[in-house]
Amino acid sequence: MKDVFISYTSADQAWADWLAWVLEEHGYTVDGESLENGPHSSFVEVVQQGVQQYRRVMLILSPALLKVDAATPSGLGTVNMGSMRHYLIPAKVEDCEPMGYLGLVAGINLAEKTEVEAEQTLLGAMQAILRPNSTVETSERTVVTANGQTVTVDGQTVVASSEAPVTSGLGEETVWPEDYEYRDQLKLRRRTETVQGYRERLTDDLSIEMLQIPAGRFVMGSPEDEPERNSNEGPQHEVQVPEFFMGKYPVTQAEWRWVAENLPQVNRELKADPSSFKGDRHPVESVNWFEAVEFCDRLSLHTGRTYRLPSEAEWEYACRAGTTTPFHFGETITTTVANYRGTDWKELEISGSYGRGPKGEYREKTTPVGHFGVTNDFGLCDMHGNVWEWCLDHYHSSYEGAPTDGSAWVDADAEENQSRILRGGSWFSNPRDCRSAYRGYSIPRESFGNFGFRVVCIAPRALL
Repeated sequence: MKDVFISYTSADQAWADWLAWVLEEHGYTVDGESLENGPHSSFVEVVQQGVQQYRRVMLILSPALLKVDAATPSGLGTVNMGSMRHYLIPAKVEDCEPMGYLGLVAGINLAEKTEVEAEQTLLGAMQAILRPNSTVETSERTVVTANGQTVTVDGQTVVASSEAPVTSGLGEETVWPEDYEYRDQLKLRRRTETVQGYRERLTDDLSIEMLQIPAGRFVMGSPEDEPERNSNEGPQHEVQVPEFFMGKYPVTQAEWRWVAENLPQVNRELKADPSSFKGDRHPVESVNWFEAVEFCDRLSLHTGRTYRLPSEAEWEYACRAGTTTPFHFGETITTTVANYRGTDWKELEISGSYGRGPKGEYREKTTPVGHFGVTNDFGLCDMHGNVWEWCLDHYHSSYEGAPTDGSAWVDADAEENQSRILRGGSWFSNPRDCRSAYRGYSIPRESFGNFGFRVVCIAPRALL
């Protein structure tokens, strides 16, 4: 008998692939199929037939699944599954609230976890369920079906009805490890961080939210064993970064428009509406490096505080927020937490997934800032994907000779159009380019629909 059968909707294909990959890597035997492409008419039928050939049936629990199940006359949320519940493992991958009987079944919560956290949770659960240290085995393993069908389990044939008493020894007599929090304990993990900052008020209804980035030391660049690393991300070196303030989000179109229309020109004109993808809360894009600097110059004169683009070291330090993984939320990235190209770029043979992560969607445009509700430990949003962010530094092909005090690496004798650094990746980028250490660059006069920026302030007013 195989270990696990994974059932899911086609919308959750990427999660199914990832779950199967992790389980198989750790010695479990796994099969699976989407409900739309398989022979079953409902998830109840999947469970009924799955228990005959598999030790457990794993159901990928998401809003998409609940929608499909609710449209089924005899859905999991409406029927009494009896002792089938001992064979069903709901694996929640997105925040959702299952109704009815399905909401009573113990499950694994992987929503809003990093890849490492999700893998540890998954494997811990499977160890407790399928390889417990102490399990009382019984010969009787009765399954109550929704329609009274005959079901064969472990060589025994039984007939049951939905009204029959539940008589199953397996799930009820499994001895769970004392330190294993499985039933009703795997709750959605949310971090509550206290961050300080202030709002740079432009109008009564429009402010730039600035967050305090504390002084600290960090190792800049990527280790040589980081997947898909580029040589220009090294050598790794320690940098001491002074305290500064950074915009919680990339500059939005509403903020840009107000500065362009209301503040006097310093060195160059600014178009009030340069962006390709419209929306006040969308990041401004299609702006070049010189225009981003002009925005900062105008804002500085207006407020009496020094606004500028971040140095490359400041940007990476702020993005990492104390982490050393490829992304501030872990070892990989998904399109449920960031906006990037989550599908394969076949012409260039570039994958839509990173490391062990799943593939996802390709939105082909920006998303509003803060769209995913994900922040790092400094409180910053959208550091991975959405728009590339201009930095002050000129591009150098390695970190040999780079500053170690957090300042920008600027060549005094450089030509005006020498390439400048871009960080963070974008909606157009593959996941590799969205890593904390990845270094993009372009000539400063270039402006594309995925080039934006966020501001830094080094002389803020008192915290509000």
